[in-house]
Order: sequence, then C-alpha cells, then structure tokens
Amino acid sequence: MWQIGDADADWRVRDTRLDCDLHAVVHTVAGPHAVGGSGTLAADRGKGWQPLFDDGPATEGRQLRAIDVTDDGGRLWIAGADGSMACYDVRAGRRYDYGYPAELADSWGGVAVAGPRGREKVLAADRDGRVLPFVVDGTTPEWGSPDRVAAGGGTVAALASTPEGVGFAVDTEGTAYKTSPETGWDDIGVVDADAAVGDLYAGPGEQVYVAASDGHLYRYGSSYHSWTPIEVGDAGLRAVDVYATDARERMTALGADGRTFERVAANRWEAVPARVDARLTDLALGPVDVIVSGNGIVVERDHTAAEKEPPAEPIPVTDRTTPRVGRE
Repeated sequence: MWQIGDADADWRVRDTRLDCDLHAVVHTVAGPHAVGGSGTLAADRGKGWQPLFDDGPATEGRQLRAIDVTDDGGRLWIAGADGSMACYDVRAGRRYDYGYPAELADSWGGVAVAGPRGREKVLAADRDGRVLPFVVDGTTPEWGSPDRVAAGGGTVAALASTPEGVGFAVDTEGTAYKTSPETGWDDIGVVDADAAVGDLYAGPGEQVYVAASDGHLYRYGSSYHSWTPIEVGDAGLRAVDVYATDARERMTALGADGRTFERVAANRWEAVPARVDARLTDLALGPVDVIVSGNGIVVERDHTAAEKEPPAEPIPVTDRTTPRVGRE
C-alpha cells in the first residue's frame, strides 16, 4: 500500500557549508551524498552537510552533474564536464579518478550503477547521445564499446539501471531504450514526444517511471513496451524516487514549482511545499528524504522521529552566491 509516511514529517531547510549549485543526490551507507559545481562532492555523514572535496576528479574543478551508488551503498560513481569521472569509496573516504575514452564527447550527463562495490556494472552517458558500458574489478574498469543510443542527433536525457543490471535510457526526443544482451540497446517506445524528460527511476523487476515536464509520470509496461501516463500535478516534474521497506512503499515526484507530489493512493497525489525559495534539482528518498537545489541549499524530511520546532522559513536565493563553475 502506498503511504505518504509520518504525518508529522515536514520539509525543513538544513544549514550547509556549501556555496555551489547541487545537481544530484543519492543515499549511501554513510549518509546522503550530492554532487555539484566546481567539482564538489558534499555529504552529511552525521555532523551536518559539508564538502568532502571541491576540486573534482583529477583536481580540475570541473562541474559534476551525475552520481549513482552501488547496491551495497559503499561506493559512488560521479561524472560531469570535460570527461570528469571518478569513484569514491564512502567508508574509506578515498577517490579514484579515471580518464574517459578519447572517442567519446567531453562531458558526461548521466551515470547508472548496478551491483556491489568492486563488482559493479556501470553505464555512463555522454553529451553526444552515446552510452559507455563498463564493469569493475576492484577499482579497475574494463571499458566496453560505446553505443549510440539517442536517435536523430538527440542526447540522453535520463539514464538509470535496475538492481538486476538492466539499463534504461530516454533521449531528448522522448524515445526510451532498454539494454539487451543481443543488440546492446532496444527501442521500447516513445514516452511522450511533446514533453521534456526530467528524470528516470528504475527499480526491482523493471519497475520504471519517467518524470516529465507536462506534470505526468510515465510507467513502463514491459509486456507491450508501452508507457502509461499518470497525472501527478499541474507543475513540470524534475525528479522521481521510490523508497520501499518491508512495511510500506513511498513514492515522491519533485515539481519544478517548489512542491513535492506524494503518492497517497493508487490514483491520488498530494502536493507538499518544499519550503524553500530555490530551484530544486534532485530528490532521494530514505529514512530521511533529501532534496538538493541551487546555491548549495539542502531540504530534508526526517521520518525517523517527529520534529517539534516550527517549519523553517524559505531562504531567498539572492542571499547566497554561486561560484563560477567549469565549462560543459
């Protein structure tokens, strides 16, 4: 049964030591981690949000836009501008930098990971519509051959992998693709040619959802390679996530207007203000839900305990400054 979670859980702005835009966030065994401008990897490892490093892979300070985590939560893969790519072991606090194959475009727009640390499978999408597959032995990647996934000169707008290692991608024309052992990638239909894709969630058993700019989620039906629209709200959607425990399953979409949309029944969604005046960019659900945004702002909702203080006031984005970031 779908549930919104604790009735008294509310979004609250967190104090951070960050002064860069944050683009993507995931949960790990050591707390939530996010990537952003100037090569920043930031985390809350129990003592508040702070940067782990701000110089990026190869200490070049290039903007990081993509992050994903191994199934055991122990290793991150991060990627971004000018071929920046690295993995980061969250327990050891150690980063491993990698050079990208020369035939690919010079910026990564997405990364997807499946499997445990040291034996993971990774997909990385460049800005030219190609996806590079590779497998990892320890910390050594075995690069595969890149596939041009996006058709007609488009690019990969969203990339994700199921825990079983099945990759999904959607291009900027709205066409979706799925990895295939025989052909590399198969076309699995058009999600919506008229809506821009914001995010892609791929869960167990090929439970796949696409968040789109028309206020709909699109659910994948594997039997007929079909996409079913689900009306969520009156705002464009930038991200979607699902969090499941033995007791319940929660689903939330992130709106472009500063609201989240919580699934409270099979066909009913509830809009909840995120209580921050900033451009929201990504969402990760867990015991503590996390939203990241521009200007280093982080918003959280704690389901582990009721919070007693009143809701935080919105932080005007004009009170924060954004540093110059690396070119893309």
